[in-house]
Amino acid sequence: RHRSVSRGLGDVYKRQINRFLTLRGGEKFCAMDACVLDLNTGAAEFIKLGGVESFILSGGAVKTVEGGALPAGILDEITPVYERAVLKDGDMLVMVSDGVTDALTVHGTEYALTKIETGNPQRVADMLLAMAEDNGMKDDGTVVAVKIFSEE
Repeated sequence: RHRSVSRGLGDVYKRQINRFLTLRGGEKFCAMDACVLDLNTGAAEFIKLGGVESFILSGGAVKTVEGGALPAGILDEITPVYERAVLKDGDMLVMVSDGVTDALTVHGTEYALTKIETGNPQRVADMLLAMAEDNGMKDDGTVVAVKIFSEE
């Protein structure tokens, strides 16, 4: 799945991942989950290399941005997954680590996001992480939530 990504952006990430793997030496694996957000247009470009799904909360619905691609270091060729979305005023982007989705499952994370009744991104992140911990999260857990506000 390759969709439009800013010219050369994928190559920049590939170089950074390769540099990281070279510096670490040996047979190490590295996951990357990035989102470049244009604050003028709301265009969000996701680059996932071993990263799990991300979520966009918009108008009470949850849209899943697919994860995928093997982490860097497993294969010689790095092939990230690129996805694109447009965010608008009031939307919230939630990115999580695999520790969260392993504890809650992807569908469980989607469901939890529909039940969290706050528009505060910090509270969403804290509550989602607490739910994963309460559900026996075994791996490290990270949640990043960003809310889009219009200047108007």
